[in-house]
Amino acid sequence: MIELKGKYGKDCKVFAKTIESAAIGTIQNILDNPVTKDVPVRIMPDTHQGVDIVIGFTMPVTGLINPNHIGVDIGCGMAFVRILNVVSESSFEEIDRTIRNVVPMGFDINSESITESEKQSFFDKANINLSFHREGMFPEPPYVDESYITKLCKKVGMNEKVFYNSIGSLGGGNHFIEIGKDANNCIYLTIHSGSRNFGVKVCKYYAKLAKFDKRAFSSELEEIKKTVPPQRLQEEIKRIKEEFSIRNGYLSDTAMYNYLFDMSIAQTYASLNRQTIINRISHALGWKTSSTIETVHNYINFDDLIIRKGAISAHENEIVVIPMNMADGILLCRGKGNPDWNYSAPHGAGRLFSRSFAKEKLSMETFKERMVEVYSTSVCEGTIDESPMAYKNTDEIKELIEPTVDIIDTIRPLINIKAL
Repeated sequence: MIELKGKYGKDCKVFAKTIESAAIGTIQNILDNPVTKDVPVRIMPDTHQGVDIVIGFTMPVTGLINPNHIGVDIGCGMAFVRILNVVSESSFEEIDRTIRNVVPMGFDINSESITESEKQSFFDKANINLSFHREGMFPEPPYVDESYITKLCKKVGMNEKVFYNSIGSLGGGNHFIEIGKDANNCIYLTIHSGSRNFGVKVCKYYAKLAKFDKRAFSSELEEIKKTVPPQRLQEEIKRIKEEFSIRNGYLSDTAMYNYLFDMSIAQTYASLNRQTIINRISHALGWKTSSTIETVHNYINFDDLIIRKGAISAHENEIVVIPMNMADGILLCRGKGNPDWNYSAPHGAGRLFSRSFAKEKLSMETFKERMVEVYSTSVCEGTIDESPMAYKNTDEIKELIEPTVDIIDTIRPLINIKAL
C-alpha cells in the first residue's frame, strides 16, 4: 500500500504494489483540490493513468463533481448470468458465429431501433433510478419519456436514432462477450459493455461546461476592481484567481445536479444495453438464463454516494464479478464491506502496458499460446492490445483484493468474443 497526501486531501491510500509516476501526479493534483478535504480517497490495485483521472479511483461525493472523474463510458460494467442449457464444445463455432450475427460490435450499431415496449421499460427504469432525489439532497429530477430523451439528445449533440439503435451493441476496446464455466461446470454468459456514444456525449457536454469560464472570471474581476478598496485589491484578486482555479473542471450547483440526472440516465442506458445483448443472444441460441448480476464501474452510486472510476462497489455480501484477462477468466466474489476501501474493489486486473506499447512490443505467438485453451476468433493483430500479456498478473490481483472481497470461484473462459 502507498499513502499520499496533498494540500487538502490528507487521507489517500493506493492499494497497489507499484504505480506509474504519471498516475501519482494525477492523484496529487486531485489531493491539492479542496474537493478532497476530509474525505477518504482510495485507489484500487488495478490502477493506471487514464484521461484526467486514474483508473481505480474512489471517493465520496462532495460539493463539486468533475465529469472526467467518471469518464466517457458512464455506467460501463458487467452483466453476468448462468446459462441453464447444456453447452457442448462442438457448438462453440456456431455460438461464436450466432453472437457475431446478432450483436453489432466495434463502431457498428443496429439497423433498427428497440421496440416501443423496450423504450417504455427504459423510461420507467430511468425514472426509478432518478428517485434518489427523495433523500432531500437533490432538487426534483426530470421526468424521463420520449420527449425528454429528444431534448437530451439535442442538448448533448447526439443523433436520436443513433441513441436508440445503439442499444444492444457491444462496442470495442476492452468490451467483450464471454462464455465460461465454474468449478462445478456450470456455464455463464458475461457481457462487458457500457453507454456507448451516449456516455461520451454526456461527459463531453458537461466537461465543457466545467472548463474555466474566462467571461465569468473577467466579469468578477472587473466588479472587484470597482468595489474593493485599493489596500485589499491584491488580496481579493488572489482569492478570486484561486477560487476559479479550484473550480476549473468541476461542476457545482445547477450544472452539477443536471449532470447527475443525465449521468443517472446514462447508467440506466448502459444497463439496458447489456441486458438487451443478453436477451438477443439467449433468444438466438434458445438459451434459458438465471437472473442477472450486474457489476458497474464508471459511475456514482446513489445509495452510498461514492464516485467509482474503474472501480466497483463491494459492500458486505454483495456478489460481484471481476474480469482478469482473456485467458484467466473472471473472479466471482463476495464483498466484505470494508470501509477502509470505500466499500470498493478493482474492476479488473488493470493494464500493465499502454495500448500503443502492447501493439508495438507484444508477440502474436505468445498471444496464441496464452489463448490455446479458449475458443476465440478474436486472437489477431487487431486485439493484441487486449491480450492477457497486456494486463497485470492475476495472482497479484487476487492477493491484493483479499481485504475487500472473498473469491467464491473463478469462471474459466470457454469462448471469448471481442470486436475485430
